[in-house]
Amino acid sequence: MHNNLIHADDHQDFTVICQLVIIHTVHIADCVAWRLVAIIGDLLHPDESFNAFNCNLICDVFAVDSVQLTWISTSWEEKMYRLREGLISGPGRVGTYLGDATLDVGSIFQWVRFEKTSVLCTIDVATAYKQAVQEFNKNTSHDAEAPLPPVMAILCGVYRIDDDKFFMGPDGNWNPYKDFGGLDDSKATCLLGQAAEATFADDYEVMDRNVRTLVDMGRTGDGRKLKGIYTDTDHGSFLKLRHVLFEELDDAERAEVENKELGSSDDEECDITGWPVRKKQSKIAIKKMVNKYRVVVLPAFDLVGDKIRPSKYEALLKGADVQVHFTLLHWPIGNTKDRRSLSDTMVADVLNLRVYVPPRLKPLAYVKAAKRSLEKDLFTPNITAKKIRGTGST
Repeated sequence: MHNNLIHADDHQDFTVICQLVIIHTVHIADCVAWRLVAIIGDLLHPDESFNAFNCNLICDVFAVDSVQLTWISTSWEEKMYRLREGLISGPGRVGTYLGDATLDVGSIFQWVRFEKTSVLCTIDVATAYKQAVQEFNKNTSHDAEAPLPPVMAILCGVYRIDDDKFFMGPDGNWNPYKDFGGLDDSKATCLLGQAAEATFADDYEVMDRNVRTLVDMGRTGDGRKLKGIYTDTDHGSFLKLRHVLFEELDDAERAEVENKELGSSDDEECDITGWPVRKKQSKIAIKKMVNKYRVVVLPAFDLVGDKIRPSKYEALLKGADVQVHFTLLHWPIGNTKDRRSLSDTMVADVLNLRVYVPPRLKPLAYVKAAKRSLEKDLFTPNITAKKIRGTGST
């Protein structure tokens, strides 16, 4: 802890330290508060001797004295427990939490064919859609309207975004030297592994089993290869999450964009003209996409619920424990006359990401860069003593 914070050498970084300690309480629960206070006091005032004022200030912020911080650990565990219970049975929950050991996905979900795609739906939605299709096919009237697409089932889990093969940044997974398509066809992708937080780590095996059951339910059944949904790593086969980064504009939308004043966007970073790609080839490609494509911003939110800016995707998501809401789609691909071309291609499309546990503290070189780029505050909004004291009861 001390080594990772040695560059916090001014009072402006006080809120950063406070948040890092609160967030990473799992790792400091056995520390003696007085020792922790002394360390932070030295960091804030390296040229001064540790004094009673500094001690009282820091103790007030953490609402501790010289006792051990086990109460923080208990509060953290309770918060994680309440989050999990909310995903399973909370009144405001969205989707189905896959870590529920009592869940029988085979009796809840069903794959439905829509045009050239199959989508995973709840059984109620699937039944209603099939009935609507049957009625439409029986109707001989030319005025009959085709049924609306079936509503896809929303699945939910808490995973750790793996450090390996992280392509959730603005450049997505595009490699101009390997991919036949352009940047406009790139997807943002990442791998979902076992959460670091113990409460959700225990659910990983159940979540993985439920997803694999759903995938098997949707497969063609003729032995063709499965593609898209999993990626092999040194730690096992991980679920791959994807997000479509760009959508092509139609003629009316292009005309509207061309008439729009340059720089009139409320947030340039979320607009195609200011989309913060990093690679040289991506910067060249993005210029050719202006007035032709729109950016589809990743629906990702940080620990306190603020939307994560595109330039911070990697810093705040890579290695984090996140609540993920997603849908499943399936395409049977290939020529039946050539079995080598056949595949069951499945994807998990992200609907929402919410950080539960931020990435682990980074090496010192990263901390130096973070201080320059994160405008003095690693996590927002600002933390006050009153707010920190209240974290144990929320």
